[in-house]
Amino acid sequence: WKTKMAMKVKMMKKENENDKEKEDGHDDSDNDIYIPTRGDFFSDRFDDFLQLDFRVDRKFIYKKWILSAYLDIQNLTNANNGQGISYSFDYSQSEKAAGTPILPIIGLRGEF
Repeated sequence: WKTKMAMKVKMMKKENENDKEKEDGHDDSDNDIYIPTRGDFFSDRFDDFLQLDFRVDRKFIYKKWILSAYLDIQNLTNANNGQGISYSFDYSQSEKAAGTPILPIIGLRGEF
């Protein structure tokens, strides 16, 4: 029997790739709809993106096969990162769409 233990920790990711633009709207009475009025590009930004992921792997090596077990926890800090924007029907209010909450994953894998 051979056992091997490895541990990887992916540290904080701080990104702000999700640039957005300010939006407003105006009423088109003839067609009974609101039409968005777009602002300048990159005139508004999402909050910083912060996430801590953690993973532990354990391999059990046998003569003819390998068994791997792992624990993977995504968003360990349970940060509420905005992933998109939802607007009200008249574009007067907006709300950020929440990202992934804390997500623990346990798994086994066999290799022959």
